[in-house]
Amino acid sequence: MRRAVLAVLPLLLATQAFAADTPVAAGAGVEITVYPGDLALVHDHRTFRLTTPETRLAFAGVSRQLKPETASLSIVPSAQVKAADVKLLDQTFAFHLISPQSLLEQSVGQEISVVTTNPATGRDSADRAKVVSVQDGVVLDMGGKIYTGVPGRLVFDGVPDNLRPAPTLLVTAAGPTGKDIAADLVYLTGGLGWHADYVARYDSEGDRLDLSAWATVANTTGVDFKDAKLKLAAGEVNTVTPPNAPMRALAMGAEASAAMAAPTPGAAGVSTQPLDNLQLYTIARPTTLANGESKQLMLLQVTNLPVKHDYVVRGQPWFYTSAMPGDPRPGAAEVEVTVKNEPTKSETKGAKGKEIKDATTAAAISGLGVSLPAGVVRAYGEDDDGAPQFLGEDRTAAVIPGGEMHLHLGRDSDMPVMREQTSFVRATDTIFISAWRLTLRNAKSKPVTVRVEEPVGGAWEIPKESQAHIKNDAGLPEWTITLPPKGSTVLEYSVKTTL
Repeated sequence: MRRAVLAVLPLLLATQAFAADTPVAAGAGVEITVYPGDLALVHDHRTFRLTTPETRLAFAGVSRQLKPETASLSIVPSAQVKAADVKLLDQTFAFHLISPQSLLEQSVGQEISVVTTNPATGRDSADRAKVVSVQDGVVLDMGGKIYTGVPGRLVFDGVPDNLRPAPTLLVTAAGPTGKDIAADLVYLTGGLGWHADYVARYDSEGDRLDLSAWATVANTTGVDFKDAKLKLAAGEVNTVTPPNAPMRALAMGAEASAAMAAPTPGAAGVSTQPLDNLQLYTIARPTTLANGESKQLMLLQVTNLPVKHDYVVRGQPWFYTSAMPGDPRPGAAEVEVTVKNEPTKSETKGAKGKEIKDATTAAAISGLGVSLPAGVVRAYGEDDDGAPQFLGEDRTAAVIPGGEMHLHLGRDSDMPVMREQTSFVRATDTIFISAWRLTLRNAKSKPVTVRVEEPVGGAWEIPKESQAHIKNDAGLPEWTITLPPKGSTVLEYSVKTTL
């Protein structure tokens, strides 16, 4: 389909019906809370004047994905105007925007001008045409003849009342004229979302880690938010269709909760605070979120963290209820790194060497000991030439202060494992007895400790084993085996499983 060329005379713009509306300019310091997924709460502060006792106000610059049923405008009382002096009568979200296609659709059954250029003389001529249809293409009636497509440039006589250059919230208000009236516009919108990404620089020799956390915020709302006061919410919020309007009480409730839970300072001007079922990360610097862009913001940067490095071998629960003799299964030890989310002891000493008891102060010193959002952690190491190399990545759940971040980086090919089922008996419908041999090898030039953790389901017991096991925190059998350099060790055991 050929696209119509929009040619609207500037004079006509001044005669639009919505020119009678009173525009309300965007205010400074919009506040935005972005939730995981595709949801944000916008808190926009604006000031306006009523030109007549009953005025329709036009709030342009709102999100194209504004959820109309959540929009709430509340009057902020001042010395000049009390909140009760202004009555809000109705509101409309006008999101049908001016475009060549929308102008054509609104002109069906009406006449427009078609301007063509004489290729010989270069002169333009205009003919009137009636728009018959725009279904699957443009159909025009010009002088009794039917034209499909667009034979020239289209000129429209005006802009229909329901088309606007930008998404606009229209609010009809009644009250005193000629006075500055402050108002808070609060609404939920789609088109804004965020997620966390971590970069870990890992020194496996020293078991140390440098950790950076970045928040990626994407804006597809159709509008720019300049110098916004930005908060990022981690956690889950329940929504229904349509979502409940936030209203001014919601904003006031958030402020009250924030006063009860003092923010915890973090790195790079970021502070955190709990709010009911959420964790809020406040970005100290004003942030501009341009439409169609993704912006990365530093949440956390900590260096020289002590970490725990493990080699782990795990089976599958179904191994112990299935016959597998003669079906050896090769594999390799998994590489796992554990980071404790707490201030290190060396960093929680005061000026006189005393332990700092206040968690807020300790967190400000170390950069950890604060809630860490869920996200993807990508680990990098250095080769012998000092060049960075990608080691692996894993998705971490949110980690509370005092909790642990467990990262599975992959499998180590220098530590192959061969698993063999040497016997299997199904004693009853619910009792299974199996015997196993695990051959663990170490191709490294240093001894390595491996943890064998078997996810046996149901009630279990181990009648025989070549090395004693323990029951770990998950209630599963676990063996700790030290492999000699360039050597191997065989672990044999039998399991009775009752489902």
